[in-house]
Amino acid sequence: GSKVGEFVFDQPGPTNSLFVPTENLTIGRDYELHISAVGKDDNVPFEIVRDDNGKGLPQLVHDFEFDPTSSYPSLQIQSLSKEKSGDLVLTVNVTNSDLIGGFDGWLVDNQTNSQVPNSNFTASTISGNTGTITIPMRAKRIPDGNYTIVVRVLAKNNNVYSTAVYEEMVYEAPSIFSRLGVALFAAPIFIVGILVVIAAVVGFLMYNSSRQKSLSGTPVLQGRLGGQVGKGNQSGPVIPVSDNEPIPSRNRPPAQPTASTQVSSSPLPKQTPPADATMIANNGIPDSSATVIAPAPVVPVATLTVVQATGNVTPSKVVTVISFPFIVGRSEGGLIIPDQNVSRKHLQITFNGATNTYYVTDLNSSNGTKIDNQKIPSGEPTQLANGAVLGLGPNVVLRFEIN
Repeated sequence: GSKVGEFVFDQPGPTNSLFVPTENLTIGRDYELHISAVGKDDNVPFEIVRDDNGKGLPQLVHDFEFDPTSSYPSLQIQSLSKEKSGDLVLTVNVTNSDLIGGFDGWLVDNQTNSQVPNSNFTASTISGNTGTITIPMRAKRIPDGNYTIVVRVLAKNNNVYSTAVYEEMVYEAPSIFSRLGVALFAAPIFIVGILVVIAAVVGFLMYNSSRQKSLSGTPVLQGRLGGQVGKGNQSGPVIPVSDNEPIPSRNRPPAQPTASTQVSSSPLPKQTPPADATMIANNGIPDSSATVIAPAPVVPVATLTVVQATGNVTPSKVVTVISFPFIVGRSEGGLIIPDQNVSRKHLQITFNGATNTYYVTDLNSSNGTKIDNQKIPSGEPTQLANGAVLGLGPNVVLRFEIN
């Protein structure tokens, strides 16, 4: 005599199919279904049926016994396949899939006719009448064996609709190597990581071997050249020497000159080194046998004179170009010109020792650089002649001179 549910169906048409949920109904129990039609504006029920005496009634009452067994969903296993990971995949067909809430099941060992421990599995509902159910054999660590698969169809309140069985399933668990391969291909980042580690180890071993050989004096290339050089002395590493370097006799003191082998006492003609050459003498005393080193190239002294500028130029009106690259700019460099039209790093001056030539390069300045009123391209070195006039923007003029 109690109400178990109430449902409202809006916007009815001339013909209606009204779907009433049955989760709260008990199989085999009698129920009354009361149907009313109410107005949209006042929610007052209409008279929709008349009794045997012709009296109008606002409700249509229908008596029934709840027995849905004829419409229960059923399941049929179509095929069984095995994935590379070892999991099993069932392809199934179902009826009345809208009523299905999911699936569960387990494995039965055919030898002992008992449930396999830790073999229980669950699966969500499928869309449509055909789908797949995956049995996680790898995660459950199911061993090799002969099994029967039991699958149950569940209602949305977890009641069991039907059960299906797949018998005589022979299972072989994948080996550890096949599982490792599947895991690596499923996550390629691990393969990349292993290759990087191998490359790093090989590179380190090659570098370490090369470093040890270079420190010990052994030729790094022990192939054809190294093997031929080392044949003459098998007791130690080969140390290359120059053709005219005197090699003292091993394990013997140097021979003293005899009367017949003494050199004449007449003085040798002295060789006068260049004025700017450097001599390496014994005990700091220069003599004719000292080694003469070639002179370093002499950089001609150049200066920049500020002919026209605004603000306080740093360091002065005339600055010597002594370090390269020599920067001229508004806030950086060897010559600071605080003019708003001069870029932070406006230009640089360089020197080519091979040709004894100075070059100026515009450092992509905002207002450009001119040589004798001719604008030079940015980023390209341009030769500087003695007396060249440099223009930095509209307000700054410098004169370049070589002394």
